[in-house]
Amino acid sequence: MYHHRCRLWTCCIFLWKTPVTLEKKEVIQLVTINGEQKDCAGMTVLSLLSSMNLDPKRSAVMIRGEIVPKAEYDRTLSDGDDVDIVGFVGGG
Repeated sequence: MYHHRCRLWTCCIFLWKTPVTLEKKEVIQLVTINGEQKDCAGMTVLSLLSSMNLDPKRSAVMIRGEIVPKAEYDRTLSDGDDVDIVGFVGGG
């Protein structure tokens, strides 16, 4: 019985002295835009429209089912937001 305790203690010392390395993991915050997930959390609605080459004057935006007034296009997108964007096109 003493032999087993000694062996367990030696094993614990060996594990304690083993260097531990922790991996640095990148956190990706996803926003769903028109059904497609993209990493753009932290962007404003205006910067999102600009990155998609859409004119804010000719676009309507809904976030989580609520229409965002153009005066609030400085709103920051959060992780898990569901964004729907519609661009108006003129024609004749």
